[in-house]
Amino acid sequence: MKKLLFLLVIFALFLTANAFAQDPTVSVQLIPESDPVIVPAGGSFNYTGILTNNTDEPQITDVWIMLDVPDHGIFGPLDIYEDVHLAPNQTLSAEISQFVPCRAPLGVYTYWAFCGDYPNNPIDSSSFQFTVVEPNGGDADSWVVLGAFDENIDIDITPDEDPTIVPAGGSFGYTGTLTNQGDEDVTADLWMMLDVPDYGIYGPLSLIDVTIPADFTISRHVEQYVPTYAPLGTYTYMAFVGDYPDNPWDEADMEFTVIEPEGSTADSWGVVGWKEESSVIPSVAMLGNNYPNPFNAQTSISFDVPTAGNVSLDIYNIMGQKVATLVNGNVEAGSHTVVWDAGNYSSGIYFYKLNTGNKVFTKRMTLLK
Repeated sequence: MKKLLFLLVIFALFLTANAFAQDPTVSVQLIPESDPVIVPAGGSFNYTGILTNNTDEPQITDVWIMLDVPDHGIFGPLDIYEDVHLAPNQTLSAEISQFVPCRAPLGVYTYWAFCGDYPNNPIDSSSFQFTVVEPNGGDADSWVVLGAFDENIDIDITPDEDPTIVPAGGSFGYTGTLTNQGDEDVTADLWMMLDVPDYGIYGPLSLIDVTIPADFTISRHVEQYVPTYAPLGTYTYMAFVGDYPDNPWDEADMEFTVIEPEGSTADSWGVVGWKEESSVIPSVAMLGNNYPNPFNAQTSISFDVPTAGNVSLDIYNIMGQKVATLVNGNVEAGSHTVVWDAGNYSSGIYFYKLNTGNKVFTKRMTLLK
């Protein structure tokens, strides 16, 4: 009954919208990569999404993704792209990957994309069916949508050397490019992440804002520093462009291998080169995840401050008692890393608190001996 009611509401909204606009101002179309679409639970499928402005005026629209799940009903939104800007008569297209979690019920689904004003005023929609079958080794754990009806921005990174091998404490280089294929200037966030061996996702290493002129490619040579405390092994380096942190428009990655130190002494994951004028100055204050975590008995804590000023970084135990002060005083703008030596402290949960004057950040870490 709930499923039927929801479908009737959506259908009524869609009819109402189209009663005023038989030719919608903005239209959406989904084109699956294969037909029929059959995907094992835990895997993914691909499709092309096309968003078109059918008028001679600029338009702004939301785009959202919904599912009709077998024996369950309507589920979503899986993702929402808010305030997508379209120039007159512009068409945006994107290659999108939709992940299907391992726990997804087997059966035939209907996949919907709506455009309009989320959630109650869709002006157009597009759909196709896909079938979820028994798992086949994939490990997706949620309905993640990778890709977007974005601002026609592409990112690419090309390493100076392939394979890329760097001693801990050293650095490696790559050429990064940002391409705006649209007709308007676009301002976006740019951030770098790591997949660390035997640890997982870490970052952002850097977060900056960048403006890409219309129909233009920005090319930069970037130097990525690797701290002396970095674990040995093979990493995946990921660069994202979009709205940080949840709406990447595009992503590029490469692998590099960290080997034993050879005398260099880099003490943080510094990134230099993306912005000509000041690539090492972050745009916002940020407290990173300590690494490693859990740890015994030293861990590194990174933080960013966009302007110079008084900063404190304190450690608290589970009772809320301050047990250590790592930073207390004037700090220059930029990215910083400090090491806490907890050799004289007992195992347990601790909290580290960054106060920049305007913002306060607190995160948790675990000491295991």
